[in-house]
Amino acid sequence: MLYTNEQLDRMFEKLPDDIRRSLHSDETIQALKQIEKKYNLPGEQLQGLLSETGLLMLGASAPQAFINNLEKAMGVPKEMAKAIAMEANEKIFRPVKESLKVLHALEKKKEEIKPAFSDDLSSLSVAKELGATPIKKNAFTPISERIELKKPEIPKKEPEKEPVKAKAPDPYRETV
Repeated sequence: MLYTNEQLDRMFEKLPDDIRRSLHSDETIQALKQIEKKYNLPGEQLQGLLSETGLLMLGASAPQAFINNLEKAMGVPKEMAKAIAMEANEKIFRPVKESLKVLHALEKKKEEIKPAFSDDLSSLSVAKELGATPIKKNAFTPISERIELKKPEIPKKEPEKEPVKAKAPDPYRETV
C-alpha cells in the first residue's frame, strides 16, 4: 500500500520513543549499510529494503509479511529475502522488539474491531437478486444468517406418454 508523507508523519508521531530513535539511529544506518555490502545490493534493491524496514517499524506492515514484502520490493529470490530478513531482525528489530510487539498488537486489535460484514446496499441487492429475503440483524451477523434463501421450485416431471398415432386411412388397405 502506498502512503502519503502526511500519513507516514502521523504514524511516526504515534510511535514509542525507542522506535522513533531507532529509525534515525546510527546503529540502524550502519546495520543497513552492512546488509547492503554483504548482499551487494544495487540502489533499487536497497530502496526496497529501506522502505519495507521503515514500514514495519512504523506499524504499517505486518512482521509476518516482511519476507514476502522484501521479496517483492527488492525483486530477490525468497531464500535471499529470508537471509536479509534474519539479519535485519537481529541487527535492527531486536533492540526494539518489545515496543514492536506492542505496536503490532495494537494494529491487530484495530483490525479485529472492524465488522466482518456490513449492511451495505450492494450485498443486500445481490441477495434480493438471488431470491433471498433480508432478515434484520446487526452488522456482525454473517450474511448467510441475515438472508433467507428461497428453495428453488423444481417442477415434477411427468412420465412421457407415447405419442398417440392418428388413425388415418391406410392407403394400402392392410389390416393393422
